[in-house]
Amino acid sequence: RLNALAKNVIVDEKGHAKGVAYIDRTTKQEVEVYAKAVILAASCSETARIMLNSKSRHWPTGLANSSGQLGKNLMDHM
Repeated sequence: RLNALAKNVIVDEKGHAKGVAYIDRTTKQEVEVYAKAVILAASCSETARIMLNSKSRHWPTGLANSSGQLGKNLMDHM
């Protein structure tokens, strides 16, 4: 999708990823899309940002952040 800024991953009641919410840059509207698989490949810091924004009842501190280490000690590679 062009002009889309990923906001957070949508999870189901088990805590499994089922889609992504994004902001359309041209209309400024939030859109939700659903899929069988969700792959985050948005660079080192942006993937961590999206996961930290993905809070839910199952993941209160962000998606897969039960250790509290998500977003810390990052190393971006070229």
